[in-house]
Amino acid sequence: RRPEWLALCGLVDSLLEAGRPAEALALYREAQEAGAVEPWHVREPDVLDLHRLGFCSTGVANLAVQDALLQLALGGRPPSDLVVVTGRGAHSPDGRALLKPAVEAMVSDELRLEASDVPNNPGRVRIPAGSLRCLWAPPVFVGDGASGGRRIWP
Repeated sequence: RRPEWLALCGLVDSLLEAGRPAEALALYREAQEAGAVEPWHVREPDVLDLHRLGFCSTGVANLAVQDALLQLALGGRPPSDLVVVTGRGAHSPDGRALLKPAVEAMVSDELRLEASDVPNNPGRVRIPAGSLRCLWAPPVFVGDGASGGRRIWP
């Protein structure tokens, strides 16, 4: 993580707060491409490590998870489990996890994907491959057949 990520992270969070998620995602991806932040675990494949974002809001953490899911969906390979390192909250002021409940709620309630604890590691959330298979389903279009429609998922 580079020092410029701290400022960019604040901008991403501000865009999310302003209801501009597409711009927030674009800025987050630009930061990744520039090497300012790399959320993927360096030694474990398919592990998104939110610690690598530094201190960030739950909104930025959820955006990172959503982007990881999009990257996996567009990657063209069959899914394996995605593990998200959220931490246990050891560095939170009151010692309670903030990111884990937010990530679990977003994954299960908003995205309707299965999310479970990783056995013997309370600072990780697992999204099983079976739940991710919907990302590789044929695309869904809305609109009439004459105009081709608009792709909505994935």
